[in-house]
Amino acid sequence: MPKQTLVMKFGGTSVGSADALVKAAQIVKDARAEFPRVVVITSAMSGVTNLLLDSAVLASQGKVASLASAESTLREKHFSAADALIKDEKLREETKAEINAVDPLAR
Repeated sequence: MPKQTLVMKFGGTSVGSADALVKAAQIVKDARAEFPRVVVITSAMSGVTNLLLDSAVLASQGKVASLASAESTLREKHFSAADALIKDEKLREETKAEINAVDPLAR
């Protein structure tokens, strides 16, 4: 069999919750049985794009007070996914540290 690459793209609701992420990961694992190379592309988690767009609109209007709340919502959404999906405590905490590392307010 020639080296074939399967490209898989998962949209918002496919990565919108811990259960959905588990299902997407299983689909990827199953695909590895047929394809030697699998590329996975994901959209933002469900609700994230709208939150970012709404925050940008408010910021463009000079309404920046809501940005801290939006940032907190984003962090908690990703922390919740890490808590639900990563069983190893050390790896879970390292993942949360990575999430915080990309947050300009956490530096």
